Amino acid sequence: MKRILTAVVCLLIVGAAVAGCGLFQSREPQVQEESSSSAAPATDEEAAIRQTVEDAVAALKAGDGETFNQLVEYVDREISLAGHTIQVKDNRLFPEDGTLDEDTLALLQGLTGNLACTVTQVTVEGETAQITAQVTALDLGAMIQDLAVKAITGQGEELERLTTDTAYLAEYLSQNSGSTAERTVSFSAMKKEGQWVLQLDGTVLDAMLGGVVSTLSQLLG
Repeated sequence: MKRILTAVVCLLIVGAAVAGCGLFQSREPQVQEESSSSAAPATDEEAAIRQTVEDAVAALKAGDGETFNQLVEYVDREISLAGHTIQVKDNRLFPEDGTLDEDTLALLQGLTGNLACTVTQVTVEGETAQITAQVTALDLGAMIQDLAVKAITGQGEELERLTTDTAYLAEYLSQNSGSTAERTVSFSAMKKEGQWVLQLDGTVLDAMLGGVVSTLSQLLG
């Protein structure tokens, strides 16, 4: 059991590095030609919102925190883990100055290599909008299972390296990028000074991370 928990901790580290060290949560994974999956935007505002999502995703994948931070706002969120409710006040993907250190950037790229987002619906009401999108991201739930197997079969050295070597962890994520999960998410946007700004919360964060928060919540009860 101790080894299995060690495997789970490896993914907890992924979640912490991504949500806490300044790297994640965005809600708009890369837009996979959104327009191809839905009718042409009915209004200029819808088109502007779709473009904002696309630009935010492109910035995220490029590690362009300055642009990303201009296009999003972060919404406080609550998560349930191990029977406890935790309120997260700062769920930034990037720090305020938009820059990431080399190791964290490598981790971000490992997580978002095949990240995609298709906007399926936009409803505009004045200066606010509701958006529904299909998110495709790494299936970290499947990776948790893989790490559990490594723990059970005594591959402790690799587990230790995953918890201590960020570059190796990023490589591991990239090598397992073929395992993806799709989730439908809803989020909002607000128009401020002529620019649509996306509102990010924990649901989209979880989707972008391949369901790591919800999976760990189930594992830990």
